[in-house]
Amino acid sequence: MVRFPYPRLAYLFDALQSETLPQDELAKRFAVSTRTVRADITALNDILEKYGARFVHSRGAGYRLQVDDAALFSALQHRERKKHATPRSAQERVHYLLIRFLTSAFSLKLEDLADEWFVSRGTLQNDMAEVRERLANYQLTIETKPRYGMKLFGSEMAIRACLTDLLFQLHLADAENPLLNNEILLQPQVATFAGLLHPLLSQYAIRLTDEGEQYLIFYCAVALRRISDGYRCRTLTLKTAMTRCARCPPGWRGNCARPAAKRCRWRKRPTSG
Repeated sequence: MVRFPYPRLAYLFDALQSETLPQDELAKRFAVSTRTVRADITALNDILEKYGARFVHSRGAGYRLQVDDAALFSALQHRERKKHATPRSAQERVHYLLIRFLTSAFSLKLEDLADEWFVSRGTLQNDMAEVRERLANYQLTIETKPRYGMKLFGSEMAIRACLTDLLFQLHLADAENPLLNNEILLQPQVATFAGLLHPLLSQYAIRLTDEGEQYLIFYCAVALRRISDGYRCRTLTLKTAMTRCARCPPGWRGNCARPAAKRCRWRKRPTSG
């Protein structure tokens, strides 16, 4: 999976996947200069290099996608489009939508999800209100581009925090939830982290409840998956972290992704002794 650093890059990638377009058309479509288009293409190629693909310019035609490693690029697309079980209730749809937006490298169209889940587009539009509200708690936003769909944008720290919180809440409600059996929480990795963390916590006399330790395991699994897919966090200093969590009441924990001016709404987490 790949996440683009700014919206225009994601939409440019989507536009060139299915057709060849000249740089003048791209500049007009995205309201930028042709020089900016060339810079964006260079940035895209730097990202796509590890996935065996790149955009090349054909004189007289424009930019087109060239796949140098079909297996590698197909594996990426297959992973992105992998089907989940069909959600039945409104609450399940909200959870599934959150997972899709938090893990998808490509833009999502409600029409496609509606067909996949056998519901109307209007139904999903209603669900999106709660999805946006939940994401807003982490300073994450969904941007819509006509013809291309909807895409999530925000800091990597916030994405990891939101994804971990959601998966952990689902685990507490139902450990057999199908959303937990996905590429993020690979069972071998979860078991490995469980085997490594417990002795380390004991070695340094760090006491956590079983629930707290399980949350930490989930966070490690999410972080490993994101890092392996190329999503890195910007350097976070201790001063910045303390400022962001300055309004958290005593006993609250977590990398708060909100500015200090906004009261932290994180649920209370298990704390160390």
